[in-house]
Amino acid sequence: MDIFITNLKILLDEIDQLIFHDQDEENFKTPIINFLKNTYYKDNYYINSSKKYDLIIGNGPKLSDHIAVIIETKRPSNTAEMIDDST
Repeated sequence: MDIFITNLKILLDEIDQLIFHDQDEENFKTPIINFLKNTYYKDNYYINSSKKYDLIIGNGPKLSDHIAVIIETKRPSNTAEMIDDST
């Protein structure tokens, strides 16, 4: 659990810096990838962007492995495209 908390703090700090420097949505993917790899998936699962998805986690370590998880990333300030309790 300590590794999760440590890496979550790093992720949130990186996101705060991206917000502060008004970075594009694309830039928010890297800290999320780093968090997932360093916390859970290191060398066991492929994590990256894909042709039509912002981020994917594969069923294995190779690009050719089937997609297991699809993640849509948004800038935190992009509330128009965020889900909420009315959707």
